[in-house]
Amino acid sequence: MNARRGIGVFVLAAAITGWNCGNVGPVVGSLTRDFDIGLGEVGLLSGTFFFAGSAVGSLVGAALARRIRVLSGIWASCLLSVAGNVLFAAGDSVAVLAAGRVLAGLAFGLAAVFIPTYARVMGGLKMVGLFGAGLTLGVAAALLLGSILEGAGVDWRVAFVITAALAAIALPILPNQPVEVQRAASEGGGLAREALGNQAWWRVQLLGIATLNLPLIVGAWLVHYLITGYGLSAALAGGIAFALFGISAVMRDVAGRITAAGAGPSMLVVVGLALGAGGLVLLGQGSSASVALVSVALMGVGLSLPYPLYYDEAERVLPDRPVGSLALMQVGAGLFPIPVIPLFGAALASGDADLAFAALGAFALLTLILNARPPVPPRAPARAEPPGATGR
Repeated sequence: MNARRGIGVFVLAAAITGWNCGNVGPVVGSLTRDFDIGLGEVGLLSGTFFFAGSAVGSLVGAALARRIRVLSGIWASCLLSVAGNVLFAAGDSVAVLAAGRVLAGLAFGLAAVFIPTYARVMGGLKMVGLFGAGLTLGVAAALLLGSILEGAGVDWRVAFVITAALAAIALPILPNQPVEVQRAASEGGGLAREALGNQAWWRVQLLGIATLNLPLIVGAWLVHYLITGYGLSAALAGGIAFALFGISAVMRDVAGRITAAGAGPSMLVVVGLALGAGGLVLLGQGSSASVALVSVALMGVGLSLPYPLYYDEAERVLPDRPVGSLALMQVGAGLFPIPVIPLFGAALASGDADLAFAALGAFALLTLILNARPPVPPRAPARAEPPGATGR
């Protein structure tokens, strides 16, 4: 695996996808005070507007999959991330904040389509695992740094200036080389009809929601929940949130390597989602830092194991249109948190944290049952790593 490409995928995943997911969570208290809004409204900013933009970005990615270069899609995501976070940092009303989060979501949606596609072509499943590691470490770093800044009394806007700067720095990081992606001439045509009528496609979609979205939904509220529900300090809560996504970052890379080495899909799904469901339920029941740490360890390990498997199956479930299939999957993954994040926040505000976390655990178990038998036939055992590609 080429070092510059691997580092580039990792940094882009951290700066564009991860950091944008983690930068609101630590400043929930500041936003509620400065704009006189409740947790539900913060949930709209953290999740609904952001993931609405993400869904649109993934739809645009699906439409453009056979028309633009992969790197053009990646560059566009960087520029949108800069614009969205600068707008959020300068916001003087909830409407301006919402517009900034929509732009950041557009960046996330495009990046979630084009960066994994680049990784899959240029580095195989190992680089896809590296993308997942970068994403989750970006969330972890945003939560930790944001919590430290919040605890030190630094203006909440600084965190979003940092996010914009990271996106600008990441813009030129990949070598400007063509990326050859096999596409059918009909990559975008009739895609939704073919996908939505395919039972295997829906099963892979649920797996994507479980491995991608459940950590992000928890992460959107974790710092606030540990402060108000567990009575922890902002710094300790941020450290535990960092542990969740730090463990996830390591395990997504590990998962990519063991998946590439031929680990059984059923084992990854059953073991992973069972551990993840247990961690979710435990987090809703506990009340001490030690319980929180055990919970996030279970989630970090478990929900990460099927991560590279999802990207592999999402491209292969419709083998004649891999980019379009993945893009449409990302749309579904982007739509799921739109209602769930504010509803989850409302449940926390009403004292129903145990039920909220149990519901997410039940979703993980449902996904386990439906994917215990692989919806897409497993790949043949490991082949040689693909060489650098040429062409478009």
